[in-house]
Amino acid sequence: MSEKEGKSGNADGDSENLKPPQDGNFPSCSRVAVRVPAFWANNVKLYFAQIEANFRIAGIVSEQTKFDTLVAALDPQTLTHVSDLLYTPPKENPYTALKNRLLSEFEVSQNKKVRALLEDLDLGDGKPSLLLRQMQE
Repeated sequence: MSEKEGKSGNADGDSENLKPPQDGNFPSCSRVAVRVPAFWANNVKLYFAQIEANFRIAGIVSEQTKFDTLVAALDPQTLTHVSDLLYTPPKENPYTALKNRLLSEFEVSQNKKVRALLEDLDLGDGKPSLLLRQMQE
């Protein structure tokens, strides 16, 4: 090992580049990628729980940025349900308006939930706790 390798910690001498700046000025990042899954029409509440967690992770708080990100994730068929909001988005809280519209368009009514519960749910090989979660949804 050469003297240079011993001091720098690697053969290239690049360990100096890995240290934080001495003046405390770190480079800033103006954009963070957010992963938005495709829209789940069959479980809208759970979809919004996930997308909003992704917004928090990415540090997105702007209603307009959330609106634009959500619109980009929607498929053409879903967009037809909210096209009026796309053509003339509300000036105040566009994301919240879009979210509320999607919830009202795709959320299953309580009557349909009860009917499905009585007709379709089957414990099968699943655990009772899984059946309970399905019943609560």
